[in-house]
Amino acid sequence: MNTREKIVEAAVILFLQKGYDQVSLNEIAAGVGIQKPSLYHYFKSKEDIFMEVVMYFFRDGVEWTKGFHDESVSFKDALHTLFSHLQYAIDEIEKIPHAEEKGKYGYYFLLFDALKTFPSLRKMFNDAYLNDVQTYEKAIKRAKKNGEIRKDIKPLDLVYLCASAIEGALYLNTLMSEHRFDTIGERLFNIIWNSVKAK
Repeated sequence: MNTREKIVEAAVILFLQKGYDQVSLNEIAAGVGIQKPSLYHYFKSKEDIFMEVVMYFFRDGVEWTKGFHDESVSFKDALHTLFSHLQYAIDEIEKIPHAEEKGKYGYYFLLFDALKTFPSLRKMFNDAYLNDVQTYEKAIKRAKKNGEIRKDIKPLDLVYLCASAIEGALYLNTLMSEHRFDTIGERLFNIIWNSVKAK
């Protein structure tokens, strides 16, 4: 891991735990083991670091939908990949130091902080969401045509079902810290797939 990556990793932990306003550049530098002036070799400001942290999560989310873009990948496999990444996201949040105290909730605070600090991100997130919806709808229509899933499935309904299941699982994971969600991704996949697959 190079110094830039270490800075982002330290910033992720601090921003998730404390929020954007409460984190100083000195704290980020200390988390990496460097002096504050050294940060400027990699980032212009705290805002730049924060944007990089937000994009770190955003880029990771892109991996979730790859299977739906590839027509050679079955709908079942693409759906399984989607929910496998849900489990990965939960696992990654739980790895954050002191996640049981602030880290899990911090994920949502980070999102709200990002939208408040950088209003332009709202459009970027919205555009990305709409693009994902279109991608899912096309994949669902292909799956219906190929006989993978039931003909009566309404594409947009299935999109909302999957999105709600994922967001709901992440939200529950923040609230119910005494419970383990080791298999929630696999369980949700099985529930949804068994509900929509062609008989």
